[in-house]
Amino acid sequence: MLFKLNGDDGGDGESFANETLGIDGFPTFVVLDAQAREIDRFSGYGDPQGWADELSQVLSDPTTIEEKEKRFAAAPSLALAERLGDWNAGRRNYEEAIARYRVGQTLDPKRTHRFWKQILRAGLLAFDQEATGFDRARLVSIAGEPFAMPAPDSETLLSAASELAEMPESFDTDVVGPAIQRVLAATEQTTDPAQRKQRARLLVIKAIRFDHDPAAAVAARRDSMAEGWQDDPFAINE
Repeated sequence: MLFKLNGDDGGDGESFANETLGIDGFPTFVVLDAQAREIDRFSGYGDPQGWADELSQVLSDPTTIEEKEKRFAAAPSLALAERLGDWNAGRRNYEEAIARYRVGQTLDPKRTHRFWKQILRAGLLAFDQEATGFDRARLVSIAGEPFAMPAPDSETLLSAASELAEMPESFDTDVVGPAIQRVLAATEQTTDPAQRKQRARLLVIKAIRFDHDPAAAVAARRDSMAEGWQDDPFAINE
């Protein structure tokens, strides 16, 4: 059964959404069982198929969050690490979210950067809300994790730099700028089309944010566009 709740009406709906369900972003979809116990949640806009796929994934394990936590404590898995990490982040339980992601990282030692993006995003939200234990030094430490790996590959570096570019400008001098400079230098010779595209976007960010050169940003953006972009309305919008 679907039930729509207006969570920004300034009245009971908003109070219930914020205080009872811990929702502060819309749209958020909360899945409950027959006893009104939470099974999971997901948020954001998307197409109908994406929404249906997300719901199907949630319903593939229709146990409550409490039951999932018990299973995770007894037998941790990558899937549960991600689901419980995401759920706790959605409830603003940032420390608990990061703890679940960290367990997930230990389960996949060959990919030590797995869940790093989720950890950084949870940390940034906690930092923005001035949550206890999330000071600037901790965020800087998290931001540097992919670069501390032994010989990180180009894909990891490019992905990490793109994520760091979403950080507030207050981190430009000691985090974002050095990361972009390092990654651009390390990937200069790459011939991989996907990596070249990622690199071009970093060049745009560098030109705008650090070099203050709009003309260079436009040139870099045009260079990253696929042939025939002038006939693609989505590409033109970009």
